[in-house]
Amino acid sequence: NVLLHGESPGVIVRRADDAPLLMIQESTDIRVEGIRFELSQADAVEWSAHALIFLTSSARVKICDCQCINTDSVLPEIAGVHAFISDDLEVSRCRIRGLQYGVRVVHDCYAPRIQGNTIFSSHASGDAGAVGIVMDDHLWAVPSRAGHVTDNYIERFEEGIRLGSGTHFARVAGNTIQRSSSDSASGISAYGIDL
Repeated sequence: NVLLHGESPGVIVRRADDAPLLMIQESTDIRVEGIRFELSQADAVEWSAHALIFLTSSARVKICDCQCINTDSVLPEIAGVHAFISDDLEVSRCRIRGLQYGVRVVHDCYAPRIQGNTIFSSHASGDAGAVGIVMDDHLWAVPSRAGHVTDNYIERFEEGIRLGSGTHFARVAGNTIQRSSSDSASGISAYGIDL
């Protein structure tokens, strides 16, 4: 078991021009809590960076009470948390701000739990972010391996929650999605929840 946590309130991991700030790869039983991950100079970040916190090929990872913050006015094409081929991920009670995506869980991730988070883009007007929470291509064949998206507050994204292919039996409940309008800045249809 590995626990990464701030020794005192206000611990910040800061990087000016690149991401990820934390990468968890081929690991199990990891808990990350109480850390602020902060990006500035977002216009220098490549989309291939994926996220401020990036997971791949891992299991039983909990990210709790953390912040993923972009302090720049530019919204980079990355997420706060991005999971890829990882099982039993929990993202709970986190604050994610100023990114195109809040949490992205894609490609063979089983039993993710995204719960109690506050996710919003930083612009004062319009729905600047793309999607608050994305779950796609999980291939959940049985209810016990399905994902849960519960009790999140999502604000100012073109789409609040998107469930894509293979998200059978997913539980989506108790979420609040606040949008400034029904029009999308990109010209595509915008939804609170897209199934």
